[in-house]
Amino acid sequence: MTQSKLLSWLTDMDISISAGQISNLLIKKNQGFEREKEEICAAGLASSPWQHLDQTSARVAGVNQAINILGNPFYTIYVTTAKKDRRSRTTSLRKWSLTRVCAQSVYLRVVI
Repeated sequence: MTQSKLLSWLTDMDISISAGQISNLLIKKNQGFEREKEEICAAGLASSPWQHLDQTSARVAGVNQAINILGNPFYTIYVTTAKKDRRSRTTSLRKWSLTRVCAQSVYLRVVI
């Protein structure tokens, strides 16, 4: 979601926030978001004996990129990569620490 659409959505919900505040939250104060993303991913991986991985194309700032999507009925995580290929999928899997989860005897079904 773009910052302008996020601003519109929040103001439609009668939340008073400026474009600058949104920018600061997303760019300058994002350490909490990274930690939250890691916690969501860990909880999501533990929530089901299977996971689904998908990949689709998207334009980011006018450049073609790939969106890697990992999830199950309880959560979804998105990671943007420069290319849509096998290497970017395996890189995304490493970012999600799936090797650790697989070592804990969780069955992983990846649809590629």
